[in-house]
Amino acid sequence: MMRDSPDEVWDQLHEETSKAGLEKIMELQGFYVKSGQMCAANIGNAFPPIWQETMSPLQDECPARPFGVVKSIVESEFGKDMNDIFATFDETPIGAASIGQVHRASLKDGTRVVVKVMYPGVEDVFRGDVRTIKMFCSLAQPVHVPPLIEIEKQFMTEFDYRRESEQLDRVRRNMMAANISGDSSRLCAIPKPNFDLCTKRVLVMEELKGNKLVVELKKDMERQTARMNKTLGQCVKRKTYEGKSSLPINHAKLILVDGCFNGDPHPGNILLLGVEEGQPQLGLIDYGQVKVLTREERLLFCKMVIALANDDREQICDALKEAGYRSKRMDPEILYKFARVAYDEDNEELTEGKHIQLYMEHLHDNDPVEHLPQQYIMASRVSILLRGLGHAVHQSRSVAKAWKPIAEKVLEEEGQRQSLHQTQR
Repeated sequence: MMRDSPDEVWDQLHEETSKAGLEKIMELQGFYVKSGQMCAANIGNAFPPIWQETMSPLQDECPARPFGVVKSIVESEFGKDMNDIFATFDETPIGAASIGQVHRASLKDGTRVVVKVMYPGVEDVFRGDVRTIKMFCSLAQPVHVPPLIEIEKQFMTEFDYRRESEQLDRVRRNMMAANISGDSSRLCAIPKPNFDLCTKRVLVMEELKGNKLVVELKKDMERQTARMNKTLGQCVKRKTYEGKSSLPINHAKLILVDGCFNGDPHPGNILLLGVEEGQPQLGLIDYGQVKVLTREERLLFCKMVIALANDDREQICDALKEAGYRSKRMDPEILYKFARVAYDEDNEELTEGKHIQLYMEHLHDNDPVEHLPQQYIMASRVSILLRGLGHAVHQSRSVAKAWKPIAEKVLEEEGQRQSLHQTQR
């Protein structure tokens, strides 16, 4: 039986099939690149390491379009020769993903910037891909249809870089007002857009120099395990590595305090800056998928976070019902388990040793979902993607416990003390 085969046999199979999958994704492009990014981000700790590694180029190393195409788009958008806009423009992109690619450049005054250029016709390709995937899921995996509806709506906001520049500036200003972003002494940096050079298909912004966070975390883990005279594999297997929390707390601020956040913080969109200078700082990029919550939605999610952190089953179920969750039987046990996986954490104990996909289907089979809280699907996506960062360095994390202090402070400041006491009872 294949199930009883040794690890070497499985590894060989994963090598072959993951490479075939990557080749097909590279051929199809569009939304399938986004799907591969989810694999690379290890959503739900669902993917073997070989698959994660194979799919990692999809985060920012997809095949780039020829420079001639980029030059044509830039000149078409601005109605003038590229040399009249930029002093220099690197022909080789520093990153390429599903919707466009990014180049380094400098302005006439010498300012170093990065230029994000959208591929022609990509919006139509995405819309067709999502329709196909929804049709497939409606037949084979209906549990995924409700979140796909909201994800489709959010993805379609990515096709106007003028809107992204406004979202980028809004999030940046919110973080600066909270003293979380700004100079190199702050927790994070968010690039400043150049509004004068932003069009529907071209976005010019400040350059952030750094490496992907997950790469730097793995380097740190390897350094620590080396000091213990152990290999990385030994430490992972024995769980002897104890690193720093890999759940960026700034996302809690964006969701719980501002109610305005990036719904796609996959590992390719989180950098670590200033390592060589001894001033490490997170770099947060790509704000095409920004979700905005109302005050009421934000405060209810704060209550959900606190209830999850306290493992208060009654309050978790109450918050989920108030948010609009509906299932056929409204089984409290299923509601509790859904909320834990959707917004808080995923581990073998919680998923009863099942693969996350099989576990979610198990919950759906026992109490079919009739309506999901659409307003929190992107918040759930953020939680799951950030947990993927933890899984990448073998650190299972509870998002709710990390975010609880901020949620409590928000409720206090918003005059919700009574609600806060109820969630803490």
